Amino acid sequence: SSLKNKKNQSFKRRTRTKERSQNTKERAAGTDRNGNIRNYRTWSPLNNQKLMAEYEKYQELQAKSQRMQEEYERQLTAKSDSHKQALREQTEQYETKLHEKTGQLEAAHDEMRQTMRIHEETKETNRGGRRQGDSGYKKYVRAEVEGRKGRNMRLTGENRNHEKEV
Repeated sequence: SSLKNKKNQSFKRRTRTKERSQNTKERAAGTDRNGNIRNYRTWSPLNNQKLMAEYEKYQELQAKSQRMQEEYERQLTAKSDSHKQALREQTEQYETKLHEKTGQLEAAHDEMRQTMRIHEETKETNRGGRRQGDSGYKKYVRAEVEGRKGRNMRLTGENRNHEKEV
């Protein structure tokens, strides 16, 4: 039991010494056990300088954040404008191409109508019993008409495909 009392007394002595040491450190720092400032009078100019330095860092970071935000918005606006311009240019290209193809199609239709008229005139001439030896000319006209019909059909198909794209 005596040994037990000695250990207990020794433990208490060490605990008191630690508490005294802690209290001395707190008094020197001007803080309590939780790190809160106990006495504002103990604040030194060094603490004020640290606080001002931290505030300046905060202001610098805030200014940097603002600059970055402005740069991002500027880039976003530039990209949006660039996209709109590209879209306008592409629309103009397709409209020009559409007008060209429409003109080609109308020309092909006109050519086809003229060929059909020539064909009908030739057919009437042949029915009238003019020359019997005109079979070579008939073949030429038929081949010409068929060829033009084929080209017109191809142009019509291209125009329809182009209209689907637009």
